[in-house]
Amino acid sequence: MSFQLNDWYTANFHGNDDSANQVVFRAAIPFALGSTNHIFRVTQPYVTSSPSGATGLADTTIFDLVVFGAPWGRWGVGVSGTMPTGQDGLTTDKWTAGPALGFVNSSSKQINWGLFAQTFFSFAGTAARPMSA
Repeated sequence: MSFQLNDWYTANFHGNDDSANQVVFRAAIPFALGSTNHIFRVTQPYVTSSPSGATGLADTTIFDLVVFGAPWGRWGVGVSGTMPTGQDGLTTDKWTAGPALGFVNSSSKQINWGLFAQTFFSFAGTAARPMSA
């Protein structure tokens, strides 16, 4: 189990000299369901500055992976999604869900490396809104 509080700063955006900053809370909670091991993670950003001037809570992202051990490390497959919990100007106003896949290679005692990929598909919410806030 882990709880993190991070500060994510973006110095500038392509074609725009504005910067942005978010304070991000992230919790990773391992649990067992029957004979399967899971990792559930929730990420909640709080935007402290943005190019639009909007500040406050942004959309919540979650995932649940079923985790499998392997001789070289571990891998997992599951689902991810977003909930439109953000304030005006910081939300997509859409519910999303999609597949998630990740692995960690821990075959070296000095270095762990891995990859995590998730894809989101909108299934409910304001149809006229773009996918990114």
